[in-house]
Amino acid sequence: MLSPTFWRFCCAAVAAGTGDGVRLGLFPVLAASLGAGPGQVATVVLAGTLPWLLLGPVAGVLTDRWDRRRILWISDTVRATVMLTFAVIVAVGHNSVVMLAVVNFLLGSAQSLRDTATFAIVPHIVTTSSLERANGWLQSSILVTEELLGPPVGVVLLGLLPVLPLVVGGLSFAVAGWLVLGMVVEFARPRTDPVPAGCRGLLADIVEGARWLLRHRLLRAACVLVCLTNLAATSVAAIAVLYAYQVLHVSTTTYALLLGVIALGGILGPVASAALVERFGRGLTLQITFLFTPVAFVVTGLTSSPLVAAIAFAMVGASVGICVVITGSLRQILVPDGMLGRVSAAYRLVAFGVAPLGAGAGGVIAAHFGLRAPFFVGAAVITCAGVTAVLGMSNRVVESYIAVR
Repeated sequence: MLSPTFWRFCCAAVAAGTGDGVRLGLFPVLAASLGAGPGQVATVVLAGTLPWLLLGPVAGVLTDRWDRRRILWISDTVRATVMLTFAVIVAVGHNSVVMLAVVNFLLGSAQSLRDTATFAIVPHIVTTSSLERANGWLQSSILVTEELLGPPVGVVLLGLLPVLPLVVGGLSFAVAGWLVLGMVVEFARPRTDPVPAGCRGLLADIVEGARWLLRHRLLRAACVLVCLTNLAATSVAAIAVLYAYQVLHVSTTTYALLLGVIALGGILGPVASAALVERFGRGLTLQITFLFTPVAFVVTGLTSSPLVAAIAFAMVGASVGICVVITGSLRQILVPDGMLGRVSAAYRLVAFGVAPLGAGAGGVIAAHFGLRAPFFVGAAVITCAGVTAVLGMSNRVVESYIAVR
């Protein structure tokens, strides 16, 4: 049973995710409305994602040094202030592409810090046995608001009044900060050792987190597994629209439905993670996931039926969601609390930093071997991950690491 504190925390994540979703859908459209070309629009979008690569490790250090609840509400308050201030700028007609890029970078920077602290604070709110359930609900809630509802809401509101989505986004961040500020649980600064000062101390902390991850055999293997899965997933996502139009021969409306089905799998998979872990155990669930996902890739690569492709896509989305929840819960269990932010930042940098590489590889493979080829290559990559999971992530191995943590 999850506590009222967790559900308040989850509502705060929903509110923050709504603000982020509005931003993700709104800013490219705002840039285009200012007459920006493809390169300038891409720059605006890139400005919002760069903080994950540039500031992610720093966010991990700060998460371990500072009170995590304070990080959450301050990050949300800063984003609310930036968004509402930008709404005033737009209202008086002083918007520009450069301004959009700067604002997007500021909002993305605060988001990277908030999301790192969000992950690290969960073990303080729920018991170890409830981690999969809590992480599943959090991931599904954020997916719904940040990727499904937020972007179209932002675009629709823009059509009504240019400043309206900015106001809605800013108020969403403000609500998130208020909800976190009202949580009754006290979160002490997790680090008890002296914090080294200056840039050298910051770098030393980042290296310490990366070194800890590299030395932990189980989490190092989990990082490689998620890395390979994301590499395969982003390679097919990059050519998904061409695959839908040229292989499945669907309309734009049907393609939108396909995307919705993928998202549905990504929502249901994390929610089901807790039940699967209770039934099969963490290790076996991961093994089944990594052995089952390549089958869905192969089916997608072979079929020309939109219905079959939709089912396979949903299975992939569910499998990826299950994998992310379980491996994330393992980090929360196995990593010392005073290092959780740094280790998680290093983990995410490796596991999710391959997205540009995967997208580029998918495009190159499709250009040379056809639009079906990335699915078969992705299946081979995930099969390698599945072999690793079978050999080194059984229930016995996973539980032995948990027992001696």
